[in-house]
Amino acid sequence: MFTVVLVPKRGFVVKSRYVLLFATIVVVGVGLSAAAQELPKAELGIQYSAISIPSDRVGCAGCKVFNHGIGVRFATNLNRYLSFDSEFDIFPDKGAGATNIDGGRVTTSFFGLKGGYRINRFGLFAKVRPGFQTYGSAITSIASTTPLDFSFGRRVNFALDTGGIVEYYATKRVGLRFDVGDTRIRFNTGSAHFWGNNLQLGTGVMFRF
Repeated sequence: MFTVVLVPKRGFVVKSRYVLLFATIVVVGVGLSAAAQELPKAELGIQYSAISIPSDRVGCAGCKVFNHGIGVRFATNLNRYLSFDSEFDIFPDKGAGATNIDGGRVTTSFFGLKGGYRINRFGLFAKVRPGFQTYGSAITSIASTTPLDFSFGRRVNFALDTGGIVEYYATKRVGLRFDVGDTRIRFNTGSAHFWGNNLQLGTGVMFRF
């Protein structure tokens, strides 16, 4: 009785290793490509927002207080690391009066970039978004001196929102977002301008598609 033992040639073993390595690279590459394709192209969100900003209150004209509001967000993901990010917020509290700087409802709108990194269910980003902040009914001029009367109107200020973002992806289509930032506003008095720093916070739900 004979036993036949097959011994592969060295060249065949080497070629098999190259084939296995090539197959591994292909599988990993396809996996990474599929993961990249799974990133949603756009995100739409609603949020609660709060901003510490000059706002007239009884006994304190132009005091900086937290205004609370609601808003919407829209983002387009350019790739896994960079997105175009926009937001609009309205703060319903009109305050208790007006000055030549502030008065009436506050709105903010920003359009810019967020950049960072996503890993598993979390994303960590920095944001730089120029935009505008408005007061709905600030004093714009003196209408009459006898008796003293004022004209009121919308005051539009340039603003720059910078800060950080944390995102949690509960599912592929739904996530939570948390923002902390410094909203720098170029306030307008009607005859002069000055810059002010204003803390702004936000949290909300986002839908990814």
